[in-house]
Amino acid sequence: MKTFVFFTLAGILLFSSFVIFILKLLRKQVSGKLGLLLLLVAGVFLLIGGYYLWTDVIRPQARTTGTDILEFVKEHGVISSNPYKEDGIDPFYWEDNWAGYAKLPLIKPYYLMTTTPYSVYNANEDDWDIRLEGSNTISHGIVAIAYIGASDYYIYGFNEEYEIKWEDGYNKIVKPFYFLVDTKNDLKYTYFEESKWEQALDSLELPKNFYYPDDIYRSYKMNPVLPWFPEEVKQQLEAVKAK
Repeated sequence: MKTFVFFTLAGILLFSSFVIFILKLLRKQVSGKLGLLLLLVAGVFLLIGGYYLWTDVIRPQARTTGTDILEFVKEHGVISSNPYKEDGIDPFYWEDNWAGYAKLPLIKPYYLMTTTPYSVYNANEDDWDIRLEGSNTISHGIVAIAYIGASDYYIYGFNEEYEIKWEDGYNKIVKPFYFLVDTKNDLKYTYFEESKWEQALDSLELPKNFYYPDDIYRSYKMNPVLPWFPEEVKQQLEAVKAK
């Protein structure tokens, strides 16, 4: 979005400066200095737009894996290597897509996955579900994640209201709820009152740090070190980054 805005503004300014110079050539009463100023500002907008194009689109895409790298190379002519794979780090922690969908690892083997294909992922509107590694099956029926937190071997958060559609035309609206997943014992606890859910978190001494999936996914694509990763994995990932 930022890239589009700055490139659009730059285009408007470039067109305006072009019109001014044409009028100047036709000996109209216009200021050539104004045209130069518009060109200068347009150049600044182009630089800013190029920066966002690199940080939000090209650089994140260059770290993708599997077929996405091949598609990226075909489209942009860039050869990308994956240092995390080369250093033998568990792919669960650095693969940002699986089976063509955006992936955000939580506590192994649980991760979040988008409901739309990776190639059309919209970082502001997508839905995220909890899945199991190597599977496209929704785990514990937890979908439409609003905010997520993880610590030790627990995953917790709450979801948004969502709709279930059946082929016979019957639709059901599912109200949002709070959840706590014990990944060690593969158990899910559901709460419809925030106070009871918070009591459960307090009893387990879990930090109440929650993340909006889209936001932390953008950060993860730039640097795959997430707060809830085991310390050993964090050190491995940081070591690769430092090279």
